[in-house]
Amino acid sequence: MKEEFPPQPSSIRVMIEEADITEAIKVKEALLEINHIDSVDWLDDHEDLEKPIELMDHETVKDFYQDGKALMAISAEVDGNEQRDELIEEIRSVIGKEGKMDGQLVQDYELDQHTSVDLYSTISFAVIIAFIVLIFSTSSWIEPVLILGTIGLAILINSGTNIFLGKISFVTKNAFPILQLGVSIDYSIFLLHRYEEYRREGLIQEEAMVKALKNSLGSVLSSGLTTVIGFAALILMKFGIGADMGIVLAKGVIFSLLSVFIFLPAMTLVCANLLEKTMHRSFIPSLKPLANLVYKVRFVAVPLIILFAGVFFFAQHQNDFYYGNSRWLPSDNKVMQEQNAIEKDFGHENLMALMIPNGNEESEKEMIEALDEFSDITAVEAYSNEVGWAIPIQYVPEDTREMLHSQDYTRMAIETSLPAESPETFEMIDTIRAKAENLFGEDYLLAGDSVSTYDLKDVISSDQRIVNITSIIGILLVIMFAFKSLILPAILVMSIQAAIWINLGLPYFRGSALFYIAFLILSSVQLGATVDYAVLLTDRYIEERHLHSKKEALLASIEKSGESILVSGVIMTFAGLLFGIFSTNQVPAQIGYLLAQGTLLSMLVVFFGLPILLYISDKWIEKTTLNTNFEK
Repeated sequence: MKEEFPPQPSSIRVMIEEADITEAIKVKEALLEINHIDSVDWLDDHEDLEKPIELMDHETVKDFYQDGKALMAISAEVDGNEQRDELIEEIRSVIGKEGKMDGQLVQDYELDQHTSVDLYSTISFAVIIAFIVLIFSTSSWIEPVLILGTIGLAILINSGTNIFLGKISFVTKNAFPILQLGVSIDYSIFLLHRYEEYRREGLIQEEAMVKALKNSLGSVLSSGLTTVIGFAALILMKFGIGADMGIVLAKGVIFSLLSVFIFLPAMTLVCANLLEKTMHRSFIPSLKPLANLVYKVRFVAVPLIILFAGVFFFAQHQNDFYYGNSRWLPSDNKVMQEQNAIEKDFGHENLMALMIPNGNEESEKEMIEALDEFSDITAVEAYSNEVGWAIPIQYVPEDTREMLHSQDYTRMAIETSLPAESPETFEMIDTIRAKAENLFGEDYLLAGDSVSTYDLKDVISSDQRIVNITSIIGILLVIMFAFKSLILPAILVMSIQAAIWINLGLPYFRGSALFYIAFLILSSVQLGATVDYAVLLTDRYIEERHLHSKKEALLASIEKSGESILVSGVIMTFAGLLFGIFSTNQVPAQIGYLLAQGTLLSMLVVFFGLPILLYISDKWIEKTTLNTNFEK
């Protein structure tokens, strides 16, 4: 359509309250003085204002003036965010604080105003909370600085390398620092815990670090690679936000792994004496009671998890979803309140454009008549009903001709009172397409925000299957090669997948709708971010099982790996909550809340389900895992 016609101007609706006709005209004249505004459509463009309102067409008056409220439709052309921001701010200065605005440009402006503030607020509080959690969970006052410095370096490198991508979405820009911090901080914790463990055994600093690297390399690397694959699966999405988030998060985890294996060991040895001089006891209590509780409920916990996972698996597909961007701002935001006020008095404004081939006046007339039959279509603007074929085209003003007529095609502007996203809107799109296909075959195009949302629904629905299957298969393969086992990959992935199903099924029982893009991204993010908890615990179980009975291995795996999982999980939970609290855009906010909830569920499953599954499957694990000789 862009090849045949110039882009349609952006539309902004402005409502002035407690305005008489004279005041409304003054506002209109002031608006017309603003750069980038092409026209302002109001009552005076349709009626003679010298006539009493009672003698004017009632429907026309109702569209523009009700109970002292004047609604004006602005057409504007802007190029880039700077012109958009200048336009919105100048309109606001004309209409004042009491005036109200509605339109996609207004929403985009509002979202951009909050993006940087949201990001800095979230990161600041996340770092503070992570530092507090690490102070309580580590055994040295210097350790939190080393851990946060290591991950902070990786985040900075990741942020710098984003320049090679050209441009990333605002969702990715806000999400990746928090997600990278949350998913990779446990790599540092696990390595330092191993180092301190070997120091307590009497090894000198260098030997302790070498042994810590050697014995944690496999589990941390496999844990990191599962996370990378979980995120990288998002790259396969046709929807751009998911694809660039996958690239940024995947390389972020790679940089975190490199930082943990290169920077952290060096800085730990440099600060080794200071670390030992500032030692303190960990404030996290022994996890032995938790381990004993898990063992006691072993015959109850797994059946309950399986039951809940099954119920919530079906519930997640019954959720109500939003596919477009019409609800990206929260309902209490000023812009959304203004939009609701305008829609309450004057209804929705939803524009579409239908492009059909020239040369068949009868078919075009039939198409217009079909559109006029829709009670929710308020206006149809086409060349034939605005100009008429009887007038030679060379006598038609250029601005009118180029918007509605090209050498090969005619464009119809359709205005509907339906919301941007609703079942009724999508049903109308289907009907319009069916009629256009019947009249013009495949040689037509229908465009507009609602049409894009409807098409996006099909795109990201197919994305879900591709992303989920790819991430699960990739993670299964990494775990299989890491543990050299056939059964362990299935146990680990199904454990985390159960937590994901429960997490995504909960909104159905709460009666809350989900943004489909958040639902889709969260599936891969939660799998990638929390499967490393399962990897770390399983690695410890296998290590302990070579030395002890399966009961003792179950207890030891929780006691010795539980602290790393808890610390990482608590930080990830708070990071998700902060992301949800400080994000003005409701898509990243929902991702944050779901990630916080999902992390807690993943930890519950890893502590109360996974060890018991390992315990129950002990014989099969030994038989299907290479180089495994468990203690009898």
